Amino acid sequence: MDLQLAIVSACTEAGCRVHLLDEETCFDANYSEPVIEHGIIIRPGDLVAVARETHPPQVVFRWALASVERAEGEQIFIDTPCSRGRSMARAEGLETDIAAGDKVFTANGQVHDISVDGRPADPERLRIAFFPQIQAMYQQMETWNALDPKQVVQEGYDRIAERHLEWSLTVRSEERARYTSVLLNELPAGAAVLDLGCGAGVPTTQELARRFKVTGVDISQRHIALARQNVPEAQFIQADITQLDFPPASFDAVAAFYSLIHVPRQEQSKLLHNIASWLRPDGLLVATMGTHSVKSEFDEDFLGTRMYWSSFDSETNKHLVEETGLHILSAQEETATEFGAPVTFLWLIAQKPR
Repeated sequence: MDLQLAIVSACTEAGCRVHLLDEETCFDANYSEPVIEHGIIIRPGDLVAVARETHPPQVVFRWALASVERAEGEQIFIDTPCSRGRSMARAEGLETDIAAGDKVFTANGQVHDISVDGRPADPERLRIAFFPQIQAMYQQMETWNALDPKQVVQEGYDRIAERHLEWSLTVRSEERARYTSVLLNELPAGAAVLDLGCGAGVPTTQELARRFKVTGVDISQRHIALARQNVPEAQFIQADITQLDFPPASFDAVAAFYSLIHVPRQEQSKLLHNIASWLRPDGLLVATMGTHSVKSEFDEDFLGTRMYWSSFDSETNKHLVEETGLHILSAQEETATEFGAPVTFLWLIAQKPR
């Protein structure tokens, strides 16, 4: 990818007007998919990397321009349209004297260069520091685009089924139990419950099967084999949940714990409409959904395997559920620690009207 540095002079929702640093050339460039997906806001004065060989040209990265409030050694406190008084560290090797009132270019929580007349003092430093990183990111995206997300999920969970079961019993256990209790408390004994993404059947499917007639579905063949051993009283189907075909009004409730987030988001609306059709009047949906916009995300080392996620933000997810005709009873963002970092999901409880 042939990247060039440019300064932004004007912006629209779809793109911006840029001026190349290396030559007196200006043109319009669209925002690339990563910029849009990550909600990066471009403003006049920002420094950007532009892929000029694409048609139309695309902005692929942005270094925000910020004002310095004060500098204390290696820590620099900045003022941006999004935050005031935020502390940033000097990027490695940055020896420029920085004082209050200076304009600096920032990225990834660090100050990378100082602005001189609206331009970086050392543009070559930015090229060396970031262009290889951006190019590697796009090469990785090309690799991911060639993958089948559902095959990644199926093969990944087949590979780590036992390890995933052990791990899942140690994280978010209180959260999972609390939302399982919604079904246990609200449904009559013998109710028909569909568990989408049942995994190895422990603990959720097992708890539900003690009181209800449960059908568990999972894309992983190995997970289904374990579930049949762990919960012999339940019925299990190994399938892609977007391809299920149940008669209308088949279930009193649908549980979808941490499963919708593995479905490509362009398929999630249709799946939610299917779920609504499978529910009986007064039937409940209890589901985990994403809280931020991720069109397609691959993790190369999830418990030792490759994995895939996709989601909309919380407000969009609530809107998608409401579009099916279900009435949202509760929508709560829940945060817990996974692999040493906070991870937030939207837990949604919805009911089908009579």
